[in-house]
Amino acid sequence: PHAAVEINIFVGEMPEPEHFVLPFELEAAPDARHLLSVDELMWEEEIPPGGWEIGVFTEFGDLGGSMIWMPGGPSDFFAYGSEGEFTGFEDEGSFHFSIWDNETDEEHDVEADVIRGEEFWVNGGETTLNLSGTDIRELTVTFSEIWDLVSINVDPEQFYAENDDRGPDVLLMFDQFVDEDGNQMVEHMKNFNGQFWLPEWGFINIEFWDLTQGYQVNVREISEITFSGRAIDADMDISLIPGWNIISYLPEYDLSSSEPDFYVLSPIIDNVILAKDYLGRFLSPDFQFSNMLPWTEGQGYFVKTNVEEPFIFNYPPEQEDVVLLEYQNPFDWEILTAPSSVNMSVLINSITGNEQKDGDMILAYSTAGDLIGAGSIVDGRCGLAVWGDDDNTVAIEGAMDGEELDLKFRDSKKETESNLNVMRVLKGVGQLFEPSGFLVVDVEIQEVIPGDYYLSQNYPNPFNSTTNISYGSPEISNISVVVYDMHGRLVKELVNGIVTAGNHYTTWDASNVSAGIYLVKMEVSTGFRSVAKVMLIK
Repeated sequence: PHAAVEINIFVGEMPEPEHFVLPFELEAAPDARHLLSVDELMWEEEIPPGGWEIGVFTEFGDLGGSMIWMPGGPSDFFAYGSEGEFTGFEDEGSFHFSIWDNETDEEHDVEADVIRGEEFWVNGGETTLNLSGTDIRELTVTFSEIWDLVSINVDPEQFYAENDDRGPDVLLMFDQFVDEDGNQMVEHMKNFNGQFWLPEWGFINIEFWDLTQGYQVNVREISEITFSGRAIDADMDISLIPGWNIISYLPEYDLSSSEPDFYVLSPIIDNVILAKDYLGRFLSPDFQFSNMLPWTEGQGYFVKTNVEEPFIFNYPPEQEDVVLLEYQNPFDWEILTAPSSVNMSVLINSITGNEQKDGDMILAYSTAGDLIGAGSIVDGRCGLAVWGDDDNTVAIEGAMDGEELDLKFRDSKKETESNLNVMRVLKGVGQLFEPSGFLVVDVEIQEVIPGDYYLSQNYPNPFNSTTNISYGSPEISNISVVVYDMHGRLVKELVNGIVTAGNHYTTWDASNVSAGIYLVKMEVSTGFRSVAKVMLIK
């Protein structure tokens, strides 16, 4: 029998690497050296063609040796030690390998499997190894029960439509994203161009998933989906247009969005007016403010630019230390109307008229009395998202376009609320809701003593587990606020004792109470009595 044997013979002088280039002539190489012999190189389960390069790096990222890869047999090269002006390997330093594709000009990290010899650098040592790697990785995207803003940093090539290389097909991407009954989990998806997908109605005009863009997605319930594909370069070009954009987050590592550097957007920060996430947390370079968390994979982000022509943005390199906010804004979804896909950014730039502390809050109410925004005061300032109504639903989730906003100050320690007077408008159109608008104001806390006792309707109502109940007193009084069920049985005592004059609130945590209708009863020693009917849903 005859066997077919492929033999690669290289005739002539081995070419020098042009990508992983060492900073010395071969004749002047350090005497301290460790021989590396690569038996096999595999990339994406295939043997790369000749011409690729292999580089070995120290744990500090310094290039210590390199060679041109030629398939068909062991390829030898040296890993050099530190000597003179050359910074190379130290004794027992670890090896880190990268390869370079000379056709695509792409660099990739690979893993080493040591066959024999030392696993670390030794002067005069010898190591035989195999190298392998892949750019295929998995990304899990988590969806909440509100409007999410998502993106992916992998390229799921298996979901591309036939003869269309622009990007994955949305229907193919989410084909298996269904509940136990086979219903599509996505209720509504839209991009920054206003194109959308409504599975229930069988309509979609999003031609493909643009990997450089983010998408607003509303799902039926808390869920997650995993995409696998080639990793996308963290610094891939993202095209930004004048005004609002929704961009994807491409790095696998987090980047800080804190002031004063706003590192994640630092390459273009002079062209950024505002950036925000799906919860409405935002950054403003002009006002040196940010309450945003570090940007992270799986999320998409709104970015508003001040340019007149489209331009290119590339994410900056990974940071050694990602700056975290010392005090994050708590966002209690139980006290808010469910956020829609529309919000307005409000920055309370300064607060006068009363002593405030970190943790006190600024609240925004609609004219109907619904709480539609909340943010914590940090260092005398507060950023909050004020949520608007979603045109795609029958229910009123928030403020209407042009509706006047009612801003209040909540003292977290005294459990009181006070009105806020806007003293100066630094940016925006005043206390009117503007979808995707930006309002910056200086405010003054106005202490108001109500003219009579009152008990307000709880918010939200109906509610799930937690609701807020406001009440007021024109004078120091002995007040009780109690919850009863519809049979008159005591469920919870919320307030019982002396209360100062002013506007107050209390919270009922009904997480361990059955769903149903309950009565909140307020009684004052003066004889005042009021009852509010509330509905708990599970």
